[in-house]
Amino acid sequence: MTSQDAPLGLIRCRLRAEFARRVWLGGQHHTVGGEQQAQHFRPGSTSSKAMRVDRVAVGVAVVCILGLTLATGPAGPLEVGTEGSFEDPGSGTAAVEVVSQPGTVAFERSASGQDILHLSVPTTSVAVSNITGNPLLSYQVALDEIGFATDKITPLGRSGAGEFDLEIDRRTFRSQEVANVTEAALTLTLRGDEQVTLFERVVPVEQP
Repeated sequence: MTSQDAPLGLIRCRLRAEFARRVWLGGQHHTVGGEQQAQHFRPGSTSSKAMRVDRVAVGVAVVCILGLTLATGPAGPLEVGTEGSFEDPGSGTAAVEVVSQPGTVAFERSASGQDILHLSVPTTSVAVSNITGNPLLSYQVALDEIGFATDKITPLGRSGAGEFDLEIDRRTFRSQEVANVTEAALTLTLRGDEQVTLFERVVPVEQP
């Protein structure tokens, strides 16, 4: 059982225990003429057997709840995830090497055939090492001619060290909105205890 599964298992056991308790209480009394009467069963009868099954269900649920409580408590081996399990985004440091960076940005016509264009930004590759805390990598494209900018944020505390690609999601425009766009500014920034610009360049924009 993982730490994430423990709260769900505890909730399920409590629901089962409540259900069994209601079944047990429902079988103990019935009302006659507005007064509650005790229900008596003969040994070996069907109702008596049902009562024994209910008692077993209650016992199993109680054992399950106790087991999960001990497992997730201060003395237990499991630790339930809480807020603050990760360092605050934008804190810490990392060593980042730019392996490759795009030379162009392009508008591509939509497959639907309508007057729609997709802004396609090639990936940039980086090699990351020596991570402390949870610094952020921000890969941004800006079209200053129309006042547009968007970026992709990658928390290094979760991605971990290694070599990987950064990719900006495609954005959609009407062709007349970007007809006069000829260049784009690409920026890669490391945001941690200090903010470091890893590269910043202006590249041409290809029209369809």
